[in-house]
Amino acid sequence: MSSLISVRNLEFSYPKKEILKGVSFEIKNGESLSILGENGCGKSTLLKCMLNLLKFRGEILLNGVNLHKISRANLAKKIAYIPQFPNVTFEYEAIDVVLMSRLAHKGFFENYSKKDYEICYVSMERLGISHLANRVFKSLSGGERQLVCIARALSSGAKAIFMDEPVSGLDFGNQIKLLNLIKELSGEGYTIVITTHHPRHAKFLNSTILMLKNGVKFRHGSAELLDTKNISELYEVDYEKYKEIL
Repeated sequence: MSSLISVRNLEFSYPKKEILKGVSFEIKNGESLSILGENGCGKSTLLKCMLNLLKFRGEILLNGVNLHKISRANLAKKIAYIPQFPNVTFEYEAIDVVLMSRLAHKGFFENYSKKDYEICYVSMERLGISHLANRVFKSLSGGERQLVCIARALSSGAKAIFMDEPVSGLDFGNQIKLLNLIKELSGEGYTIVITTHHPRHAKFLNSTILMLKNGVKFRHGSAELLDTKNISELYEVDYEKYKEIL
């Protein structure tokens, strides 16, 4: 498989705090990648750097092209992003949120077309949420909001979806449903990148693993890396003691 993204010697700092230090890896087209690590290790920051949302040092290539040379609209056509806490400030209905995915395909002041609506409704129907189309997004449950955001990602036409802690705040049932959906999308050839605190979720997805510790690449490889030794070192706990009850 060819590389979708190449990250080379990536570094990022906030004032007085270094977050990412010399991180390098590749994501293949159609690959599923789970990024694990403690709070503050740089998982979300790494996602935002790969989306060119932060000013980083080093180099990131998308299909061999430097990320800085790709317009925001063209990047949105390639990669859909689902943040941990979607920021929808106005009283938008769910269908309006999904339709936002089509903005990258529109010209200035160009209205949504019938085709745009069809694409968005098909995505919502696939996820079983078409009945939520005219509900105000902010009134939906956490699980419903996540499904609306995934429908938005599917409607964008992008074949890569980046999700920042997608099961955060969901009840157990909705966690299972969402993980199954992620696995299904991966099986359809989507490139999936998620951040997570849960080794068991990454193991369920059977994804490639990237472990970050103190801002550096700690481990990178197959799901076989999710053994007791690596998890214990990553989170600085005795995982053997707790793995059967967590």
